[in-house]
Amino acid sequence: MSTTIVGMGLGIALLVAFAYWNGRPVSRTPDEIAQLLRARLRGEEDPGQWDYFVSCRVRDDRLEAVRIKWLSVEIEGSKYLSSDSQNMLELSELGVKRLGELVAECEAISPSSTGA
Repeated sequence: MSTTIVGMGLGIALLVAFAYWNGRPVSRTPDEIAQLLRARLRGEEDPGQWDYFVSCRVRDDRLEAVRIKWLSVEIEGSKYLSSDSQNMLELSELGVKRLGELVAECEAISPSSTGA
């Protein structure tokens, strides 16, 4: 009985530690995010890096704002996406323009002021 309680306590502690660790914002530089967005614009983004970008909060509030703005672009049904001939979602002309604006926003942020 006590072994079960200890095991359950250890399991809960590990889950709490994992949730805390995954909830921490990540350090990214303006250039890193701009590079990711440029790669997305060319259709050359690395799926793992892209998933990490859209899934993890960024420590710098200005860069986090860029990430959040991008998330609103990628919402299915948004004016920034259109369907191709195979019914796959791709960036519309507005999406390409918006992505360029987000790259420019990253480039305008001074790397020395991000704390990264």
